[in-house]
Amino acid sequence: MEKKHGSENREREKQVFLRVNDEEKAMIEARAKRAGLTVAGYLRAVIFGADTPQPRAARRPTVENETLARILGELGKSGSNLNQIARRVNQNQGLDAPAFAGLVAEIRAAVRALMEALGRDAPE
Repeated sequence: MEKKHGSENREREKQVFLRVNDEEKAMIEARAKRAGLTVAGYLRAVIFGADTPQPRAARRPTVENETLARILGELGKSGSNLNQIARRVNQNQGLDAPAFAGLVAEIRAAVRALMEALGRDAPE
C-alpha cells in the first residue's frame, strides 16, 4: 500500500473567495494570528463554530514568541556592541561616547519592548 503525502490527504478541495479591503484583511489576519490559526482555519472556526471539528493550531510561533525572539536578537546586537566598546576601553583607546550612548538607548528600547511583551510597565 502506497502512503499518501501532503495535499493527497486533504479532504477540502473547494475554495471560496471573499473580497475585503486592506483594513478588513489586516483585521482578519490579526485575529487569526491571536487565535494561533491560519486565516483559513480561523474563518472556518468563525463560520462553522462549535458544530464542526475545530482546525488544528497553525504551526507558527505566537505573537509573544515572535516579539521575544526579535527582542533577543536586539539584545544580542547590543551585547556585541558592548564587547566592542569594552575592548577599546581595555586597550586604552578611550571610550567612544556616542557609541556608548547609542548602546544605552538600544538596551533601554529592548527592555521597554520586553516589558511590553510581558504585559508589564517599563521602568522610567
